[in-house]
Amino acid sequence: MARKELIVVLILALLVILGATVRFLTAPIGAAASRSRPKLTRPAGSPGKGTAGGPERAPLWPPLNERTTPADPDALRLLEAGETLASESLFDAAIAAYTHFLESWPEGGPAEMALLRIAQCHTLAKRPKEAADGYELFLRRHPESPFRPLALLWGGESLLRIGQPELARLRLSEVVAKFPSSPFVESAKALLGALGPGPAAPKAKAP
Repeated sequence: MARKELIVVLILALLVILGATVRFLTAPIGAAASRSRPKLTRPAGSPGKGTAGGPERAPLWPPLNERTTPADPDALRLLEAGETLASESLFDAAIAAYTHFLESWPEGGPAEMALLRIAQCHTLAKRPKEAADGYELFLRRHPESPFRPLALLWGGESLLRIGQPELARLRLSEVVAKFPSSPFVESAKALLGALGPGPAAPKAKAP
């Protein structure tokens, strides 16, 4: 591993340890024994049970799989550092890890996952503008990704939050039209229902 990359991984590891220590010290007495590592869940306000009639979404945070796991040991260590940081809600540090990963390994399934994770971290950190930009970048770079329905839904939701309803409508409508069997389609329909009907098409002028 290059010296620069080793330093980055060591810094990330220290951030993980620091985050875990802070969590332990601030936990109520007796909580440490029963609490497992925090899981990444849907962001606040996402379509789910009790929200706009939409069902619970799944999967909300796809795990690494064979296609998105790097074969290079150095790449794997760096990507896993990002995963650990994200799971500890250290989103800025996780974004730094994923960004560094993309600088060194910009192509392939693992790079696709890293780019998606950056947008997801912004969503979970409640930064809708940065999240929307991240999903739009992901959709442009990976138009055939199996994660496209997820990015369309979360991106559409982020666009709604920053006051871009028509672009949000386009993204959500694509989920419904192109991915009818996706687990995200009902949530997309729920958001579209909350948006109401789209603008009427202009009437053709009489000759």
